[in-house]
Amino acid sequence: MSRAWQSPFLRETPWQSKPHKALFMGCAALLSLYLAYVLFLSQSDFFSGALETAVALLWFFVIAGLIFLFLLWACQRLARTPGMVFSEKSKRSPLFFGVCAGLSLFLLGVSFLASYPGGVSYDVYNQWTQAQTGLYNSWHPVFHTLLMG
Repeated sequence: MSRAWQSPFLRETPWQSKPHKALFMGCAALLSLYLAYVLFLSQSDFFSGALETAVALLWFFVIAGLIFLFLLWACQRLARTPGMVFSEKSKRSPLFFGVCAGLSLFLLGVSFLASYPGGVSYDVYNQWTQAQTGLYNSWHPVFHTLLMG
């Protein structure tokens, strides 16, 4: 990869090794895909038609890309803040822990709010209907379904 196309976060942090950079990029990509799924794709008109599916997938990847760029920017800013990651004693800074814990709790709260009040998949709905009506099929173990009713 040419240095002109590298992210400033990858180019300007000499304390990272190449495996660390690869692991960071992989985790950031997976986190951005997960957040884009939770915030958008799970609530969209996915699989309702060919055009709706194509548009939903396009927006999903756009949102995931924006989240990925935001993660790179935020990590770059945190790494450049004096005393944020490492204190003078070369131990992790308590401020860094607090910022990471706060960011994690914020993201967890956003994903809970995005999926509020929750949902029921077809599988659970099917088993609940069997338990309520008494008409059983072989999709679930009957004993497990009887425990629900």
